[in-house]
Amino acid sequence: MVAVGYGFGTIFSFSLAYILPEDSDVPGLLADHKWKIIYAYFPIGMYSLMMIGLFVFIREDPIKFLI
Repeated sequence: MVAVGYGFGTIFSFSLAYILPEDSDVPGLLADHKWKIIYAYFPIGMYSLMMIGLFVFIREDPIKFLI
């Protein structure tokens, strides 16, 4: 399950690079604020979903950690 989430996150993050301007477009890079999606909104959203899933679906520790 972790590998699937990691793979999905990696592919989605790499695909977000297409919304950024070209490297040679310096004024476009300075005026663009889409980098916030890649570095802030997407990771915070993914970790929030992960924490919600952890708190909602996992009720107790596995039996090997209780013995």
